[in-house]
Amino acid sequence: MRPIEKALATIQQTEIFFPCQEDALEEAMDTYTTFYGVKLTDIKHSYGYVMINQQKVFLQSFKPKRFQATILLVHGYFDHTGSMSHLINFLTANGYHVWSYDLAGHGLSGGERVSIDDFLYYQKVLVEVSEKYVMNEYHPTYLVAHSTGAAISLNILTQQPHTFNKVVMLAPLVRSYAWHASIIGKKMIPPFIKHTKRYYRKNTSNKEYHSFVKQDPLQHHQVSIKWLDALFLWNQKVKVYSKSNQSVLVIQGDEDRTVDWRFNCAFIHQKLPGSNIILVSGANHQL
Repeated sequence: MRPIEKALATIQQTEIFFPCQEDALEEAMDTYTTFYGVKLTDIKHSYGYVMINQQKVFLQSFKPKRFQATILLVHGYFDHTGSMSHLINFLTANGYHVWSYDLAGHGLSGGERVSIDDFLYYQKVLVEVSEKYVMNEYHPTYLVAHSTGAAISLNILTQQPHTFNKVVMLAPLVRSYAWHASIIGKKMIPPFIKHTKRYYRKNTSNKEYHSFVKQDPLQHHQVSIKWLDALFLWNQKVKVYSKSNQSVLVIQGDEDRTVDWRFNCAFIHQKLPGSNIILVSGANHQL
């Protein structure tokens, strides 16, 4: 067992709740932050589990000594807080207090691996984490969400607009790539099949990152059929969501082969007419 695997097992088995006030996880978390490349110089790192709808959610806070705003960072499918270390490091270095949590079934959080019954649960977690931990009356609060995280955010923005002062969506998911083929393919899968193999597309120009993902013990190597069903169901629901005047910055790569970015950008602009969409030439899904 690699040191990181031992550390992750210790964190999951100890189940210390947020904010951790004990030294029991110090060594394990040091291994975690080193492995994922999270820089903690002059950063107060708080972490631990919170219970939401009787399920464990692993929450982390990265707080510089001085900061200008608070950011809630929400990752995408298969990923977790550690996957976003480059962005966390950039934001904390530029004076932002960053909060992030692992989605249900992802990373260190509880739940069936990379699976969900309904995207509504994702929304409930985002709302509860925001209201109980992230919101600070003394600083503006921003939301930065990638892929599936952006899909979850779309629920909030259309139903509870202006919860956040500013919102940034990175490669947002509405429909996945080759959407209609996916629907047809799903119908051909026998009901007793619960997972299908994950194919590692070249979704970034960073070769080191691409290799690292395959070795990351918190990644999963199969796609949950239940999660696909939840995505299809959510797509039917989101069609009837009301428009919102919330202003949103969307950053999208034009070489993305993970999401149907042309449809998604048009859909988001329809639901959020004030959105500003920036296309990045040559960029993939992992911006």
